[in-house]
Amino acid sequence: MIRLFRFSRYGFFVFLSYLISTFISNMQSKELFILQSFSLTKLSKILFSVLGCIIFIKTVVSPNYVYTQEVTNDYLEGIQKYQNSDYLGSLSYFNQLIIRNPKDANAYHNRGIVKNKLKDYIGSGLDFTKSIQLDPNDSLSYFHRAISKSKLNDLYGAYEDYNKSIELNPNYSNAYLNRANINIKLKNYRGALKDYNKFIELNPGEPNAYYSRGFLKSIVNNYSGAIEDYNKFIELNPSKFNAYYSRANMKSMVKNYSGAIEDYNKSIQLNPSDINSYRNRAIAKWNGGDQYGSCMDKKELILLGDKESVKWIQSLKGAWCREILNF
Repeated sequence: MIRLFRFSRYGFFVFLSYLISTFISNMQSKELFILQSFSLTKLSKILFSVLGCIIFIKTVVSPNYVYTQEVTNDYLEGIQKYQNSDYLGSLSYFNQLIIRNPKDANAYHNRGIVKNKLKDYIGSGLDFTKSIQLDPNDSLSYFHRAISKSKLNDLYGAYEDYNKSIELNPNYSNAYLNRANINIKLKNYRGALKDYNKFIELNPGEPNAYYSRGFLKSIVNNYSGAIEDYNKFIELNPSKFNAYYSRANMKSMVKNYSGAIEDYNKSIQLNPSDINSYRNRAIAKWNGGDQYGSCMDKKELILLGDKESVKWIQSLKGAWCREILNF
């Protein structure tokens, strides 16, 4: 997350006062404070005035930061190049900002973000460490350093940094989500489940979290719990074939073959070339007593070019299906 400057609590009220005064002055000049009455030029001036206000706030609160107009321009250029995916160009601006002010924690943080994009995970980790040294209460630098460590396969180090990020900002949901993924890699499934639960508590409308938690529950053989999470995912995002496929697999595990076949049907409807849906539907049909339907799915697989099904039907095990298909 590239950022310009960080607010203090005091800074927020100064910023709010600025907005109120701007609103009043515009009302007094009979210019309504709504977008329709603004030209882009006027809007730009106000935005840059806001930036100037933020710079003033940060300079007052932290004397280590000296944000001149030149420094501000370099920040804006660095951020613009980052947003345009010109990461080397962005890197050069943050390099200059650090040369100009080696105590600028934001510059180290932003350069770390850019280095992550450039896959320089060692360099990014060092920059986040420097940002933390200058600002030990910066939860985001711990969060992003954890990402750098996970890219370097330092899972325990990443886990510790996510812990610290959460300690400093207990409501930053992405830290719980990322720590859940680390916990899964460390096979700490109970910890991962707690993290997914917390993420969902903070983001109840995020469908992917339910899908991920459902997958985790399937790992620990909680098939009914997984089905519930896939239900919620499908409720929020009904157009993803893989959710129906995953829920079908869980229904097969609890021997609900008719429900599984229904979900495989939907998965195939959304993605007609998905070989795994045909394979597993053939198994569900067989387990449910529909040998003919199972054989028809094998035929579809052969038409899709599934070499495994071709080999099967040519074998002794597939003799019964060959007779049905007159192969």
